[in-house]
Amino acid sequence: MPYFSIIIPVYNVADYLSQCVDSVLNQTYRDFEIILVNDCSTDNSLPICEEYSAKEQNIRLIDLSKNLGSSVARNTGVDNSKGQYLIFLDSDDFWDSSDALQNIATKLKSNSADLLLFHSKDYLCSTGKVIEPQSLYSSVLSSPTDNLNFIRSSIDSGLFPGAAWVTVVKSSLLKKCSIHFSQGRRAEDIDWLFEVISVSEKIDYVDDVFHVYRKFRNGSITMTPNLKHLQDLLWVIEKWKTKTISEKLFKNADTHILKYLAYHLAISILMYSQLSSTEKMSVKPDILKLLDLLSFGSLKYTASYNLIRVIGLNNFSRLLQLIYLLKKKLIS
Repeated sequence: MPYFSIIIPVYNVADYLSQCVDSVLNQTYRDFEIILVNDCSTDNSLPICEEYSAKEQNIRLIDLSKNLGSSVARNTGVDNSKGQYLIFLDSDDFWDSSDALQNIATKLKSNSADLLLFHSKDYLCSTGKVIEPQSLYSSVLSSPTDNLNFIRSSIDSGLFPGAAWVTVVKSSLLKKCSIHFSQGRRAEDIDWLFEVISVSEKIDYVDDVFHVYRKFRNGSITMTPNLKHLQDLLWVIEKWKTKTISEKLFKNADTHILKYLAYHLAISILMYSQLSSTEKMSVKPDILKLLDLLSFGSLKYTASYNLIRVIGLNNFSRLLQLIYLLKKKLIS
């Protein structure tokens, strides 16, 4: 049984796939398997996967017969994994340190954490600029910690994870609790992270910043927000608002969860600004019924809530989009 299973969903990433896989094969720690799950790619990704699986004994290829999305690809990888711990890596991203797995393994073998976090840096595809994280877990977290302390400290500091690919999770935990990525959802990482964190008794971290996320890549699904993406995000927000308030799932960390959901509601309003008039009409009631979440956020969210009540959702969303475009121009 390998210590790690690295699950890499693959879909039309021929230009980036080799760099992704090689960054794992170059690790100094060798007790791992790579599971490539080809989600019915239409470019040259499958032949690249086949070449790797033919020459590397620790690489397995699963070729899906239909394009079912990253959630199904990840779930398929989990179901076929043999490792004690699972790591997810998107096939257009990569690791830039050969010691990443060694440092993670050393930490996990010292305390058997259910969930371990590491850091990511952004690579801006348009300019080649790399943006490092502004703060690290060691500045706000004890090692290890429980899930409620993790929620409070990471949300207050802005370090709450936003994607599955900055996590290392115990395989037995996922299988015991039947945790899967929501099929057909575009905001599946947020939902999955809440599920995992809610059942993780021991959470730890390494402060290594080795994951490189390609940001603003042409063709990336994160570059093309649409009605479906927005509806899925609102579904996640409503689901976890209900679990937090009605089911009291997070006890003394409930206000922090609501604060984090307020952040994603603000993102939803930004996405709303990019929809057609017809699409806006279909989703506007779903946003309006969640607006009270903004009152749990920071002062800027509370101010946004009050401003929406004065100028309306449509006008506010257009204002938010202008601010976003200006900020994007400044960082690029």
